[in-house]
Amino acid sequence: MSPINRFSSLISLLLIFLALSFIYVIFADVHQSIIIRLDTYRNLTFLGARADALRIAVIGLAIILFNIIFARIMEKKYLFEARTLSFGNILVAILILVVISGIILVN
Repeated sequence: MSPINRFSSLISLLLIFLALSFIYVIFADVHQSIIIRLDTYRNLTFLGARADALRIAVIGLAIILFNIIFARIMEKKYLFEARTLSFGNILVAILILVVISGIILVN
């Protein structure tokens, strides 16, 4: 794996683990319902538990791990596409971190 892909994969994994740690630290003592989605017109549209917020980050981690493996396989033949996929992982991780931060901010 090239150093560029390794670096971008490391950054995306660190961002996902940052989101997981936010969920663990902030929602550690919360036992009531958590607001997952809030609409300006209809107010609350989805209430969930701590596991639902955790599920968002875990699914994102699975997607990023799949993309890292796929980029590693593609890197031998299609270097540009593998690097694009690796840097796309950073974007996905940032978006998941924003979603988790939004859930934390609303609650």
